Amino acid sequence: MNSSKHLRVSALAFLLVCALAAPPLRAQTANENLASDVERLVLLYRLSDSKVGVVALDLRTGTEIVARNATEALIPASNAKLLTTAAALDCLGADFEFVTTLYRTGPINGDGVIEGDLVVKGAGDPNISGRFFDGNVCAVFEKWAGNLRKLGVKRIGGDIVLDDTIFDREFVHPAWPDEQLAGWYCAPVSALVFNDSCVDITVKASAVLDAPAQVVLAPPTEYVTIKNKVTTTSKKAAHSIALNRKPGANTIEIRGEFWQKADALVESVTVENPTMYFGAVLRETLARQGIECAGRVRCADAPFDAAQAGVEAVARSRSSLAATIEVANKRSQNLYAEQLLKRMGWQKHGTGSFANGSKVVGEFLEGLDCGKDNFSISDGSGLSRLNRASAEHLVGVLRWALGEEARAEIMRNSLSVSGVDGTLAKRMTDPLRKGRVLGKTGYISGVSTLSGYVLDANGSPAVAFSVLINWRNPKSAPKPFQDSFCGLLVSWVDRNPRTQEPTPGGESEGK
Repeated sequence: MNSSKHLRVSALAFLLVCALAAPPLRAQTANENLASDVERLVLLYRLSDSKVGVVALDLRTGTEIVARNATEALIPASNAKLLTTAAALDCLGADFEFVTTLYRTGPINGDGVIEGDLVVKGAGDPNISGRFFDGNVCAVFEKWAGNLRKLGVKRIGGDIVLDDTIFDREFVHPAWPDEQLAGWYCAPVSALVFNDSCVDITVKASAVLDAPAQVVLAPPTEYVTIKNKVTTTSKKAAHSIALNRKPGANTIEIRGEFWQKADALVESVTVENPTMYFGAVLRETLARQGIECAGRVRCADAPFDAAQAGVEAVARSRSSLAATIEVANKRSQNLYAEQLLKRMGWQKHGTGSFANGSKVVGEFLEGLDCGKDNFSISDGSGLSRLNRASAEHLVGVLRWALGEEARAEIMRNSLSVSGVDGTLAKRMTDPLRKGRVLGKTGYISGVSTLSGYVLDANGSPAVAFSVLINWRNPKSAPKPFQDSFCGLLVSWVDRNPRTQEPTPGGESEGK
């Protein structure tokens, strides 16, 4: 779309939203007006040949105020994370914590040597990274090293053993795009993951023209091999960088030309075998802290028995479900949703797999009164194009989340705020909508989705809504449609105040 056409469409949309903010002049109900206004938006944003599922529910009365293709099963993209995180609240509980434990299997002799192995028992925690430690990706491992030094440990006589057995070792979902597996959003899944299963690569210009660009890794690890084929250039137009890792290998190739005046480029690239990456960086961190390992890093063949004689816990890392759900939804971090999915699969069905986790989400949805069971759960993040859900499912889950105070707070805090933060920081920034929409966005090719809550003037959820759009027309404008629809809902809420308490969410029969 050229700029003049874009301005005309934007102006029309603005005038439409402003007109709808005034009291209706026609002899129709407010809800009838809202339904016809939605159809006008469908035409305005060229979505007539798209699949558009829309539902909005007045939470204060429990009545549906608008519905369009409400029960049609569509690809939800990252709105699938709402299903996953809600199911996790139901399955694991709002106060759940991931606990990763470091054990020694033998005594510490007089020379400071552990006469046995160092064992890490994984719990599926996605938070062992720098995200909550001021960017220090090795902070947890450095803390563990400090605990060992306090015990007088200078050397590990045996191996570093990685118990990732609560999950299977299908690290990557088969439906994820093969050509994108090096991207951070395709991060591999394991019961032991470190730094989002990625290595962070910073590329900077060299001080000398035509010399290789500078490359810095975080963490500083030998687990990956870097082939630096980037040169420094004085030509701004020549600035172009590409990073690639082929599946099955940990060699990352960086190609291109880096303009000498450009800011540093930081990219996250996934690794092969996240469990072994965890162990390799743990070993390297311990060595930097003065603790060597005589043996090797290896994966456990069977679940580690911490109750056996001579075993002692020497360190633990904990993180909350609330923090995990906030990263999954507000940042739309795929790995976090997949970690939750597999943890639920282990919790209820004995093995953490994509299939078992998807089964738990399906069981959760079946227990809710939110329409037909015409859904298909393939993964936890929505990256798979095999996922299907309806707008009615999404609204039902959002309503359920409000039915208990602790889970309601977690879900609300996990959603992006229009015009303020997360994936909605740059959307709906105008005075009408800014701060009035809590939402979860979703996007994969041909799919754009937005579901969440519209707040009343007091900041309480007044409407739960979902907009699922599967389109083919490249001239379609799904995001402007969603944003204009939210404007309609904000205006509707302001024109239709209620004094009733919000209706409680439906409870899952499985809990």
